[in-house]
Amino acid sequence: MHQMIFNGINEYPGDNATAAQFFATVPRTLEVTVRSSVFYIQELSGMVNIGSSNLHNMILHRSFDWYMLKYASLLHDNGECYILSPDGFQYTRRWMNTLYGVEMVDAMFKFSQCFRNLNLTESEYCLIIPLQMCYTDSTMKDQDIPRMLRACYLYALYQELCNNRGEHEGKAICSKVLQ
Repeated sequence: MHQMIFNGINEYPGDNATAAQFFATVPRTLEVTVRSSVFYIQELSGMVNIGSSNLHNMILHRSFDWYMLKYASLLHDNGECYILSPDGFQYTRRWMNTLYGVEMVDAMFKFSQCFRNLNLTESEYCLIIPLQMCYTDSTMKDQDIPRMLRACYLYALYQELCNNRGEHEGKAICSKVLQ
């Protein structure tokens, strides 16, 4: 991505494709994204303690959250998206607008910009995803374990932020993350 930007490349794989060619890549991309999110979420510390029904609901209702947190860095400040499908098709902003709609894509880019502006370290970033996955809502039948895990991940994130940035800045960033 950075080399493409540095070299001024603005012609992307799939840029001249038809809508039919674009939509042909979507099912495989969704399959890969969902499988990787399921695997990732199941491997998070503490998830083995969550009942299968709750885990299923977490994955079902939080896959887009995981996707946005994982790929936020690929929605660049220059307004272009650098996410590639498994077959090499680049989901440019134009194709994202086709798939999600302009308003949703604008919101995705705005979120990505705000998330990048936090300037999180890798260890801080790694605590954000499980924190979001353990968010409890009405889809959870048993909220005790996810709530406990969320408290643990939140404390770990808070400690990491305070250790890395000092207490004042750590608290401020933790507050922004929770918004």
